Amino acid sequence: MFELIGLLGEKIQFKHILEFIFVFGLAKISRTIATLLLQSIPTKSALIVKGALAYAFTWAIGEAIVYLIVARQRVGWHFILQRVKCHYGSGLACAKDMVKNRQ
Repeated sequence: MFELIGLLGEKIQFKHILEFIFVFGLAKISRTIATLLLQSIPTKSALIVKGALAYAFTWAIGEAIVYLIVARQRVGWHFILQRVKCHYGSGLACAKDMVKNRQ
C-alpha cells in the first residue's frame, strides 16, 4: 500500500496510516472468516479451500486498495465480497495446482 502511495508521488500522511490500519483489519477479518468456514471441512480439502480463500481475499483487498488510493473511491464489504466470489475460482485452481505439484 505504501509503495502504491509512493508510486503516485504522494507523501505518506496520517490518513494513509489510518487506511493501512483499515486494510490490516480487513486481512484479519478475512482470516477469521476463513477459519470459521474451514472448521467443518476435512483437513486436506481445508488446505485447498484455505489457499483459495487466501488468494481471493488478497486480490479483493488489493483491488480495494487501488480503488481507495488511485480512484479515490471508498469501497465497502459488498464490493470486497463480490470480488472474493470473482477470484475464488482462480484461487481454487492455483491451490489445487500447488497441492498437486507438492506431491
